[in-house]
Amino acid sequence: MLYIILLSHKFQWKRDLPKSSQFKNYLKEKIKTLNIDLIAEEYSKEALAWVNEKTTIAQDIALEFNIVHKFCDPGKEARKRIGYISRAKIKQNLGFKEPIEFDTPEDNEIMKEQRKFYHKRERYWLEQLTPYIDKNILFLCGFDHIDKSDTFESLIKEFEFNYEILPERFNLNLLKKT
Repeated sequence: MLYIILLSHKFQWKRDLPKSSQFKNYLKEKIKTLNIDLIAEEYSKEALAWVNEKTTIAQDIALEFNIVHKFCDPGKEARKRIGYISRAKIKQNLGFKEPIEFDTPEDNEIMKEQRKFYHKRERYWLEQLTPYIDKNILFLCGFDHIDKSDTFESLIKEFEFNYEILPERFNLNLLKKT
């Protein structure tokens, strides 16, 4: 079973967020109650280096519970191979200059273009998870892949995963149940 937790990506690595301890406790609770065999993340070793961290919170917890951890997001070379266009390239193609503030009209336009390529990364994630299809997987991914795109759920069904989107959502503004 694929259990999906939707989050703001900073929860994956930033340990001093106001809700970080709640996030950690939630992961631990789900590992126990759902009998999780694998924690997987929409994240990569390259992304971890980019934020200057050695491990993610999920990696630390997987180690604590002696379960498998897996990064599923493609790195730079894999993104090229699958034809994924980077945010920087999209900015360039749209004629925007650095930096672009989040939640601005320019950022929204970039995100709209970027979503057109989500299916390439989402397929890559599921290819990484397929060897574990008979296991209980806790998968951490960004809100956009469910809230603003329908490709991920379609691909999950195509790959024949049983799945559940867990009701807890972790974002930077508030922690809420939906």
